[in-house]
Amino acid sequence: MPGLFADTWQRHGGLAVFGFPVAAAGCDVDPVTGRVLYAQWLQRQRFEYHPEFDDVPTSRVPLSHLGRYTARDRAIDVDAWQACTPGARRATCECIGPPNAWPIGHWVCGELRNFWRTRGMRFDADASTSFAESLALHGYPLTEEVPFTLPDGTTLVVQWFERTRLERHEGQCGTRDASGQCTGAFYVQGGLLGCAAAGFVPGSVPGC
Repeated sequence: MPGLFADTWQRHGGLAVFGFPVAAAGCDVDPVTGRVLYAQWLQRQRFEYHPEFDDVPTSRVPLSHLGRYTARDRAIDVDAWQACTPGARRATCECIGPPNAWPIGHWVCGELRNFWRTRGMRFDADASTSFAESLALHGYPLTEEVPFTLPDGTTLVVQWFERTRLERHEGQCGTRDASGQCTGAFYVQGGLLGCAAAGFVPGSVPGC
């Protein structure tokens, strides 16, 4: 992994967030814009080098909107907003969406909300995760929680975000806390969107 990408991988969460590299770095074509970029595919993301952001080190390797691209490939309507007001709360849920004047957010609940809120791109030395840092890693939600079938036939409950797909793995629930939420370290996992978006056939590349 080239130095710039390796630094991004290590600084912003490493294996747990991005997974292993599944292809060597090199020139690649953005599937949406058609622009040629220096990039590298990982299990859960694609790192892209953007020289126009060289004066802003935290933005030189922005993350692709793989959640949006992959969901669209599966004919999921990523523009069907749930009518809730961003910032609103109910029980263990929070409405997350763009800060517009009208209600266009999606509810993110329980363990998925906790995961979204506590993982993000690191912009400073503060150990806590800000909303902006979470947004930079995951993006806004595109759906409510929906069923999703993996290539091996396993069906999970997932929620799609602009850059990620968060998955509930019931077999990894572990014990439950006082509010009934699963405490297993691997109960919520990021989907292997890099593998899917790169077009790798399941099993054709180690880790995909």
